Amino acid sequence: MTYIFLTTVWKRLLRPPVDLSRYGAKSGSWAVVTGASFGIGKAYAFELAKRGFNVLLISRNKASLQEVAKEIESKHKVKTDVLSIDFSSHDPAIYTEIKGTLQKLNDIGILVNNVGVSYPYPTKFLDTTEELQDQILTINVEALTQMTRLVLPFMIRKKRGAIVNLSSFSGIVPSPLLAIYSGSKAYVDHFSICLDFEYRDHGITAQSVTPGLTVSNMSKLRHPSLAKGVCMPETVVKGSLDNLGREFRWSPWWMHALIEYMTHQVLPMRFVTKKLTDISIATRRRAIQKEEKESKDKDKVQ
Repeated sequence: MTYIFLTTVWKRLLRPPVDLSRYGAKSGSWAVVTGASFGIGKAYAFELAKRGFNVLLISRNKASLQEVAKEIESKHKVKTDVLSIDFSSHDPAIYTEIKGTLQKLNDIGILVNNVGVSYPYPTKFLDTTEELQDQILTINVEALTQMTRLVLPFMIRKKRGAIVNLSSFSGIVPSPLLAIYSGSKAYVDHFSICLDFEYRDHGITAQSVTPGLTVSNMSKLRHPSLAKGVCMPETVVKGSLDNLGREFRWSPWWMHALIEYMTHQVLPMRFVTKKLTDISIATRRRAIQKEEKESKDKDKVQ
């Protein structure tokens, strides 16, 4: 126990951050970030620019991307480019378009696969629509896999690079009433760890990032809270990049890491899963009540 405590203190409080020059920082290399308009993706784009990368921002909303790119260029004096892509599309032409843009960049040091989608609120599997199921699997699994396939050859040629994949606490702990999302993030986690072992000899590392509750549009959480275990996107990003290449699975915020440790090493998995089920049921109940109230208020106005 003493060893675990001392190791944790060293890793999370005392160990100096990784020098990202090993991945091309401050040498003209590019970072590619998906889902870069808001939340964690936007925070990655800013932090990578701050650390000396040019940044290609990819997301669906072109206007938002251009606004973020303009702010990054003004603040950090690096190059940016934007690409408006709807990753929910099954059209293979979108990846042809992405490949063409990547070829113009040539030197790609970091890929951040952040784009993702979840449930509107927790729901049993058969009560989810096939449309939502398709959307989650296409964006969370297919897009991440295809982006990795496109970018990895650039890194192999340079014999350096890092692939950062946003998994989730739900990807390493089964989360009932979020079955499709939880399963998709488990894929991200396992895929990332396999990549790390397969390509380390090529100078390439992969990192599975497994945050818990984070302020974002997806989570609908608006404020950080230590008591509720909610952190800001910037906390996730800084903790991720500071340890890039050291750990193939990393929960960037110490509170989330503590919760992960408790769920895997201390508490029985059946107990944890039951607790997560109860939380999901309560979250679903509140969401439905909110929908019903908003619907009644709308009817009154009409």
